Amino acid sequence: MDRSDIAGTMDPLSSEVANVLGRMELVPDDVVWQAKAAFAWRELTNVIATLEYDSALDEDDALAGVRGTGSDRVLRFAGQLASASLYISDAGRRLMGHLEPNTFRSVILCRPSGSVEIDVDSTGTFFVERIQRGLLSLKCLPVDPMQRTFETEWVTI
Repeated sequence: MDRSDIAGTMDPLSSEVANVLGRMELVPDDVVWQAKAAFAWRELTNVIATLEYDSALDEDDALAGVRGTGSDRVLRFAGQLASASLYISDAGRRLMGHLEPNTFRSVILCRPSGSVEIDVDSTGTFFVERIQRGLLSLKCLPVDPMQRTFETEWVTI
């Protein structure tokens, strides 16, 4: 029995639904990834990484006073799932980040004014040019959608 045979035995509404379903396109890969990632939120423990080191604040850093202009800054976030190191240079205008382990496909740079997604390369590194000063948080999206998302706490740069 083919589709036309089935459609002929249905009421008009069921026939129209079958017709519409027959014309549907495949779901895009990113939508499938996001749907699978939604299930990872079932366990929220240890998702937020805390600021472990900030070169602008660390009093134990013996080199803090001899870094030249003092415009470069290093931040390190650590959590049970992963860690993120951020290197802010060029008077706070350039950001280079590195994620460990390298199991993340992209980073969402979150700001109060909005967010932007940035690709992570094969070494776990990402770059942002012309970053604005202010509040910042990272949301790191894993390659495997069943792996939990890694987020940093908010900091001011």
